[in-house]
Amino acid sequence: MIDYMDNELFREWRRALGTTDDEVALLATDSVLWLDGPDGSSVGYDFEATSSVYDVAALYAVKILLVADLVFIDRVWIGAFRRIERAWASVYALRAFRDMAGLERVMNHIEAWMQSEGTLDMEAASLVFFNDQTVPDPFQTLLARGLPYVDPLGTRLSTRISVRSTTDDRQPLYAFEQRRAADGSVSVFASKYWEHGSQFHELAVFMNTDREAWAVRGSDLAWRSAYSLIAQLEDVRTRNGLEAAQHMAESTALGNGLVEADRVDARWFSEGPEDPFLSLQQLRIAREGRIDDNSLRFVFRRGEVRGRDGRPRFALEALKYWEFDQYSWSVIVCTRETAEEIDALVAALQVMPLVEAVVCCERWAIHDQRLREGNRLWRIGPSPRIEHLQYMQL
Repeated sequence: MIDYMDNELFREWRRALGTTDDEVALLATDSVLWLDGPDGSSVGYDFEATSSVYDVAALYAVKILLVADLVFIDRVWIGAFRRIERAWASVYALRAFRDMAGLERVMNHIEAWMQSEGTLDMEAASLVFFNDQTVPDPFQTLLARGLPYVDPLGTRLSTRISVRSTTDDRQPLYAFEQRRAADGSVSVFASKYWEHGSQFHELAVFMNTDREAWAVRGSDLAWRSAYSLIAQLEDVRTRNGLEAAQHMAESTALGNGLVEADRVDARWFSEGPEDPFLSLQQLRIAREGRIDDNSLRFVFRRGEVRGRDGRPRFALEALKYWEFDQYSWSVIVCTRETAEEIDALVAALQVMPLVEAVVCCERWAIHDQRLREGNRLWRIGPSPRIEHLQYMQL
């Protein structure tokens, strides 16, 4: 997706949002498509992005009428965006769409898309997109022509991935899909379907921002780019399996800022049946933990381990739990000949402050040649707020 944060006009528009109390910070336009109407009137068509103090961005189709020195504006709400940058970019995409494919085609696409989203409010009696017909529109709607609501550009392409090893229909299906939005942009999704529901993750957004992008032979550039990403995901799935493909999907979404890197629920799909793979976030937490994990805790207990001679020996075991006990890591600190010796060490550790207890364990492990000086006692999981033995001075 194009980054407009360095665009001066965009920054001015963002600053204007802070000076308004309502949804009045409009994107100024010098790209209206003007057409001559009857009796000296004029009619213009354009697209507009607005935002409120709640940072909810909206996209509108705008019709401007100039009749006898009077100006009338008719707006049709197309859709909302979570980010105002996306609404801004959509304005440019729709203008390029209009200039390349023509007014009727872009308006028919918007009509079909709104119908598919259930947001189209068109009266069957009038069959027009804009209610104000003081100057009639020079295009016909799909409804007026009696055509089905099928976007001529293509709206969706899906590849289903089944991971069912049985005939159980309750097992999930996974897919990579591309869908076209109201502004002509194309998004790629990682999708999960199960018996009674579905969940989708947007991975990337491809936009046509100029005439050349719409003029790609056979299909537009955004559609082809999305198709290329799906082909790459499918290639990874075919060669390396479903988990590798989902990891690539998650990495793509992270790189595009479409999913939080440190989300509370670490799963890739948080709904439906359990997935047969772990997310990148789950693997990272299992390996490194989270910063300031308040659930981090330690347990010292007696265990057993076999020596090189095959004889069982009593051992001091140190365990670390994190992510609310979802993950744990155990290390053997040292061994002794009797259970009583280990129990005495455990009893001593349980009354020590955590720092002292860990330092003692590190010393015993080094003495027992189970830990190299300067290394971490637990190599996996979040680090406690203590230093290793070589940095500690009791």
